[in-house]
Amino acid sequence: MKGLAGLVSSAAVLAAVTACGVFADDGAPRHAVVLPEPAPPSAQWIVDAVDRPGLLVKQCPKPTLATLAVLDDDGHSRAVAFWLKDNLDVCWVHLGDPWDGTEFIPIDDQTRDTELVANGVLGPEQYLFTAFSGRQDDVKVTGDTDHVAAPPRFRAVDLGGGRFVTFAEFRLLSPTHGEDLTVYLCPTSGDCHYTSPSATEFPALPTPESSPKSTP
Repeated sequence: MKGLAGLVSSAAVLAAVTACGVFADDGAPRHAVVLPEPAPPSAQWIVDAVDRPGLLVKQCPKPTLATLAVLDDDGHSRAVAFWLKDNLDVCWVHLGDPWDGTEFIPIDDQTRDTELVANGVLGPEQYLFTAFSGRQDDVKVTGDTDHVAAPPRFRAVDLGGGRFVTFAEFRLLSPTHGEDLTVYLCPTSGDCHYTSPSATEFPALPTPESSPKSTP
């Protein structure tokens, strides 16, 4: 009887764990996030671009129109979009600035890090991507807006359990004459995020060891 009771107890624990989903390293439960509406069919070129050999980082699943959220898209060569691996991690892609790349980052790290950094490519223009806690009604760029190619785009996502995160991006024009830019991306509530020196240097980015920290 004790053996049977033990099996019943173990089965109950297993059922509870399965119901809650997979757990992260820190014990937080993971679960899939379903976007309320898919990306439009015109964004299929982004899905196809991400599926090219060597572009998708190994931590990220392949996106689909159902999982993709498009923040910027010129319809054929330039875009930034994101998709959620689950409620804890986000993947995003930048295309055409001037090279293509995908990134993977825990959502909490993205919201906590207020220093915006370059996406790792060299060129006259680059996308900066970040996230803010909560459901933000607006996200604005302040500071040296002369070097911002377009207004920021943003989208709030319900991660479940009443938790919202607002993902945002803008295109930064890299200075060609050594200007020291001060650009802030500010939500309706909470701290602004700001450009780091490595996000504004052209034509070469410093190594991580030599990059100084800046304060807003």
